[in-house]
Amino acid sequence: MVRLIRIALAAALGLVLVLASNLTVLAAWPRIIMVYGDGLPSPIFLSDSEENSALMSAATEADVSKDELAGRPYFHLAFFWGNAWDEYVNSGKPVTELTAQQANQYGRYYPATAKAHAVLTFDGIPGPGARTRRIQPEGVRILSRHGVPANVDTGRGGSSSQFPWLAVLVVAVVAGGVSLGAILARNRQAVERKGR
Repeated sequence: MVRLIRIALAAALGLVLVLASNLTVLAAWPRIIMVYGDGLPSPIFLSDSEENSALMSAATEADVSKDELAGRPYFHLAFFWGNAWDEYVNSGKPVTELTAQQANQYGRYYPATAKAHAVLTFDGIPGPGARTRRIQPEGVRILSRHGVPANVDTGRGGSSSQFPWLAVLVVAVVAGGVSLGAILARNRQAVERKGR
């Protein structure tokens, strides 16, 4: 009888440890991260647990002041933390139907510039932890794979509305190409007429 009680206690303890470790893991990173704002044609959702874990691990504490971030382009972040969002994703519901207002926490992603590293900020953190974190290259690569610009100097991965000079350049190149094509077509027609 004593042996049976010991086995039952060991099994119960094992179950508690497994459940506790799963809750800790779920609390270590958001289940869904939504990136949105000017410069993106539509919100971008990151919903892979391993990827979100790697992204959050790549966000290390940084000594960056609000003054250093002032004037830098950024994207809004909405973090969806907890078991409810894990169940949401696992049930097959589309994350694209989520809105930022449904998130548990908010922040900003400041892409790198020629003079500054990529930075992630949190609007509020329950408990200890830095509200401003530098994103290491692996984290920037994760965001970039999803279409979030890695660097505002190049605008890679984003839309031109965040970077108006890029839109002007694209329009100028297209307009120049159309004009050059029209001129060449007129010249070719003139040469053909002379040849007849």
